[in-house]
Amino acid sequence: MKKQNKFYVSFLLSLTISMKLLAQNETFNIATYTPPNGWEKVAKADAVNYKKIDDNSFCVVTIFESTISNNDATKNFAAAWKQLVATPYKATANPQIETQTTDDGWKVLTAATPVKQNGMDVTMMLTVVSGFGKTMNIRTATNNESYTTDIDALFATMEFDKTNNAVKNTNIISTHKNLAAQKFGSMLYTSPTGWSEE
Repeated sequence: MKKQNKFYVSFLLSLTISMKLLAQNETFNIATYTPPNGWEKVAKADAVNYKKIDDNSFCVVTIFESTISNNDATKNFAAAWKQLVATPYKATANPQIETQTTDDGWKVLTAATPVKQNGMDVTMMLTVVSGFGKTMNIRTATNNESYTTDIDALFATMEFDKTNNAVKNTNIISTHKNLAAQKFGSMLYTSPTGWSEE
């Protein structure tokens, strides 16, 4: 029995260490966070994607490079929403926005809306973080609510560096145009801006 207890304690200790190693923080631009376990990372020059595909469901979180901000969180959100959600996905121009301020002074505005992409129901969520002369956009696209726990966990770990000056000298978010239709199972769709197809 003592041998089994020693093995059990040793197993738990190694499992805890393994979990800590798996849950390593990553940094992109001004954001530091713990990515969802088991999600694929696709890095680009101006954005990083984390995606999960399971049978006919998917979720993609895109963290865009920060840009210079005028510190007006509402204007920052409106510009990002128009460019990253409303225009490319023909979504509502005036979504219901939730606003909060972090303990360290960042303004965070978030909105979500359903869109149709080639007959597929997709929820688009945009989170815009503003403050200290910079703003960062994070867009989530999914067709299944089962990813909510992973998304919430990712956002709960996010921290933003006030002193990091790795921001673009423009408030224009780069986009990828002329995207061809893609096929996933029996569905046809157009890859959203910032997505990658492999």
